[in-house]
Amino acid sequence: MEPERPLCRAVETVLAGAGQPTAWSVIMTVFGDAAVPRGGSLWTGSLIEITALLGFNGGVVRTALSRLVADGWLESSRDGRRSYHRLTGHGLEATEAAARRIYRAGAPAWDGTWEVAISMAGSPAGKAELRRRLTMSGFGMISGETFLRPVTVDAPNFDKAELFLVHGAGRDGGTEPQLAARAWDLDAVAQSHARLEQRLEPLFRASLVAGRVGPADALAARILLIHEFRRVVLRDPDLPAELLPASWPGFRVRRSVAATYKRLLGASEDWLSQHAKSRSGPLPPAGRALGQRFAPGRAG
Repeated sequence: MEPERPLCRAVETVLAGAGQPTAWSVIMTVFGDAAVPRGGSLWTGSLIEITALLGFNGGVVRTALSRLVADGWLESSRDGRRSYHRLTGHGLEATEAAARRIYRAGAPAWDGTWEVAISMAGSPAGKAELRRRLTMSGFGMISGETFLRPVTVDAPNFDKAELFLVHGAGRDGGTEPQLAARAWDLDAVAQSHARLEQRLEPLFRASLVAGRVGPADALAARILLIHEFRRVVLRDPDLPAELLPASWPGFRVRRSVAATYKRLLGASEDWLSQHAKSRSGPLPPAGRALGQRFAPGRAG
């Protein structure tokens, strides 16, 4: 009788509910989550093996790799007939910035300081592009020309052209949550976290018996867990806890993801140690930072 594989079934359930992700986005998750802590380089064959755990074939993966190289996210090298890939400087910088948000234990620390940006763009097209850049950098819109965000350690940098900026402390009296509710569509963000929690529930449950599953299933579940979490977290405005309701679903989801990740980590790392290759051979051991993901005060 074939042994039970609860994590394998959970991965299939999540994929069936969420739809097959794009190959290039999964590849970036693999590099950021699994390759960077182990030296950063992966043989193409190893990458094909890893992504096959999530249903991708080699041709699709090779096409996605070519696109990522052409777009400046990955760089490739060859040693005989084998090819290897690693993140470019640009790709590594973006991945490290994302990791600070993904693997943080909780909401960002905040000292009460706000940053207010007033748009100086002239044309409608310029205003629309500036609004897009500000939104991607965590700003909420107060009016058509005025934006703000809390100043936190992990707030992303942004192009300050065509902006007038003001920094200052907010008003006392507990009005900041009402301001946040006006500047951001918090109901929509909360719904995205609630949907994510429902989507990942099979992985949360199956990881409780992760000690009885194989390393390959653990790695597939780990990559899918972070890939789905990453998609929601990086679209979240990343507000401090002081600006959010105590029942904010994002807090609960992050705790569940962190607990599941820690249960999967050991077995998934075993697979990488036994099977994955870099240009110099087996992947080097991961540093301490990997085990400190989701720990208070730690990221990356």
